[in-house]
Amino acid sequence: NGYHVRLSVDGADALNQLRRYGADLVISDIEMPTLDGFGLLSAMKQDPALASMPTVGFVSHVQTDLIAAARQAGVGEVLARSAFTMQIAEILSRA
Repeated sequence: NGYHVRLSVDGADALNQLRRYGADLVISDIEMPTLDGFGLLSAMKQDPALASMPTVGFVSHVQTDLIAAARQAGVGEVLARSAFTMQIAEILSRA
């Protein structure tokens, strides 16, 4: 299985690409510029075409408060960047 990956420069760009192309899985930095991961998720939840897309978020360090807030906001899975990079193959295999 191959993967088709789209990169975004910030959350607003990600939202535009999701609306244009869709996705099987959204992997997002929670701390992006312009529109952060919380804003991206909120916009996705308000758009019926994007609301059910699975999401994985990551943060730069083990920031328990930010991780808890992301989970409460509805991010499917939230990891510190170091754990995320070690688990990327497993995450993609579930998509």
